[in-house]
Amino acid sequence: MKSIKGKLFFVYALIFISLSLTIFSSYVAVDTSNQHLMLSELLSEQRLQVELVTLTTINLSNIRLLDEEKYHEIKDQKIIEIEQYKIGVEKVLEAFQKREYYFNNRIQKLKFEGDFEVIFIKAVLEARRNWDKAYEEIQALIQPETEINDSYISMVNEFKAMNYMLISDVDLITRLCREEADRQKRISSLLQMVTLVLTLIIFGWLVYFVKKSIQDPILAIRNVFKEMGSGNFNVSLEREADDEFHVLFEDFNRFIENKHIIGRLEDKILSEDNLRVVLTELLEEFNHFIELEKITISYTDAFENSVVLHSDNLNVTVVENIDYYEEIVCDSPTSLIMPIRANQVYLGFATFYKRTAYSDVDINFVSGLSNKVSFAFYKSLIFKDLLNIVTSGLADLTESRDPETKRHLIRMSMYSQVISKRLFEKGMHLDVIDVEFIENILLAAPMHDIGKVAVPDYILLKPGKLTVEEFEQMKMHTCEGARVLRAINERFSKYNIMYFKMAQDIAHFHQEKFNGSGYPEQVSREQIPVAARICSVADVFDALTSKRPYKEAFSLEKSYSIIRESSGTHFDPDMVNAFFESQEEIEKIYYEYREV
Repeated sequence: MKSIKGKLFFVYALIFISLSLTIFSSYVAVDTSNQHLMLSELLSEQRLQVELVTLTTINLSNIRLLDEEKYHEIKDQKIIEIEQYKIGVEKVLEAFQKREYYFNNRIQKLKFEGDFEVIFIKAVLEARRNWDKAYEEIQALIQPETEINDSYISMVNEFKAMNYMLISDVDLITRLCREEADRQKRISSLLQMVTLVLTLIIFGWLVYFVKKSIQDPILAIRNVFKEMGSGNFNVSLEREADDEFHVLFEDFNRFIENKHIIGRLEDKILSEDNLRVVLTELLEEFNHFIELEKITISYTDAFENSVVLHSDNLNVTVVENIDYYEEIVCDSPTSLIMPIRANQVYLGFATFYKRTAYSDVDINFVSGLSNKVSFAFYKSLIFKDLLNIVTSGLADLTESRDPETKRHLIRMSMYSQVISKRLFEKGMHLDVIDVEFIENILLAAPMHDIGKVAVPDYILLKPGKLTVEEFEQMKMHTCEGARVLRAINERFSKYNIMYFKMAQDIAHFHQEKFNGSGYPEQVSREQIPVAARICSVADVFDALTSKRPYKEAFSLEKSYSIIRESSGTHFDPDMVNAFFESQEEIEKIYYEYREV
């Protein structure tokens, strides 16, 4: 990751380098200037002292040649001056040799490097040798004991020539120092120029960095929050650079995506009334946050049955009792229990099974949604129980007028459910049969004869065989039942609840036959709804095995035989095959709920 922290460190390093170069170049410039001033002062001092000592010596020698008396008057004073000038020259030469000079009220170092140091020291040493030689001649010229003769005059003339040599030495050193000063100045100027260019580059890069790495993402964040402030949450942040803002943007996008997921979850579970759909949607959406293995709902239905609904197979199992939980608890490291409670009513609890151990973050997530999830379950359970109560009431209404017992309704509906399960397991009629279909047929089947409430008692309760007219009137119970249930279905369909459509189809078509010889519509095969074809087998089998006012109960063997013989004529062969493939379950229901 090219982190902003790393980039900032790089910027700080560049700024530090730039400042260091600026300070260094400034130091070099100042030092060069100081060196130049110091050398200029030393060279000026040397030239002045050399000129003073040589001119004073020459002047004193000339006076001695021309006016001996005046010479004696001024010689002592001039000799003192010459000695003083000599000290000045010695001081400068010593400063050159030691590379130290008292300048600006403190000792300053003369800095010589490389070839210049060699050339400069060589020139200084040569100047020193020439000065020592010249000073010997000065001593000879200013001594009073020296005779005035042609030799003396020759010495004066030679010293004058030497004076030019001494001045030339000073000029040579001056020229060398000037050339070195110019070189140092060029280096200092180049260094300052490089520093300036580097500073401009750093400044430009810093502006680019601030814009791309700080300003642009901050403006992007501001614009996104502005959109969110106006109610638009369909936003995201994009960043190509792999830095801290990239990580921040990814976290923000995950937050927005999670918010959408939670929003969808809330919409789905709060808008859905089917408990199985709620459970399936809940498992799917929760897996975006927590890797759940399954969810179960343990509750007590309207008929006081303690049941558990499983999300993995959407099957219901009956248990002895439902535990009570006051708050969310971890039943084990990988299971969490959430009570289902709303309107101060405790209905049961949901158990969330996780593939790994629950963390505090997982628990907090479930806790944060517990109220909405509880309400969704509560609403679905209430809706489910209300439908159960309504359908049970309608079935009881039928039972109150029909000589058939309530156990007939229980057996017939359970037979229908067993046949439906077998068809589903075989993968048949999957465009119609699903888990919800299997559950609903158990509740819808008992309403198959609800239309009998409109049949007169003298027909409904007649112990003997019905006349043709009476049978025609009896047939109308299918149409009357369908009419009642159709009216109920139309009212519920306004709320997208199609629960009673199955009951309507069963009531209307359960007396139809596969070959089209049934009633009331004389439809055949696929024209008969699947639920009605299933219930037809279940209803006839229970009628065969049950006692009626006009007949005794047939044995299982005889009843089985009649069902087989009617396959393809009265019954759909698929339904008959599923019936016999579930014979063990059919007989278990028969023996458990048969008449006593």
